Amino acid sequence: MERLEPRVRTLWILSALGSSTLIGVGFVLIATLLYGRFASPDSRWMVLLPALLLCCLAAGLVAFAWYRYSRFRFDCRDDSLYVEHGVLTRHKTIVPYNRLQHVDVRRRPHERVAGVATIVIHTAGTCRNQVQIPGLTPSRAWMLQDHLRHLVTEKGDDDPR
Repeated sequence: MERLEPRVRTLWILSALGSSTLIGVGFVLIATLLYGRFASPDSRWMVLLPALLLCCLAAGLVAFAWYRYSRFRFDCRDDSLYVEHGVLTRHKTIVPYNRLQHVDVRRRPHERVAGVATIVIHTAGTCRNQVQIPGLTPSRAWMLQDHLRHLVTEKGDDDPR
């Protein structure tokens, strides 16, 4: 079973911190506006409570990102691709090679900065017709793309259609 590149964990943690910061700034602005309007010695909690909530939210999102990284693994088996991921809901996906349609390597701007890539596997079917493996080095993603393409063409020759 292969694991993801550790750099994607850092990317997910920074993304979680950025999200919680944006939410926290909104809470603090609202609290500051309310505190300025209803200023009294007992209303200081209106500014301190959002700051405390921001810290709890940030800690929760960082823990979620860390655990998400630790639960993601995949494996190229003889006849199928196995992907296991999920924090709250565990997903174990088995994609037979004869169901693969095509494989893309995607690198969004934040992934390029972090030096990682996502491989997107399109499958035949209507429900969950995409499987993504994020957090691979670009060279590993391209090698995996070539490997899957080779396996699909190799397994496709045995298909008795």
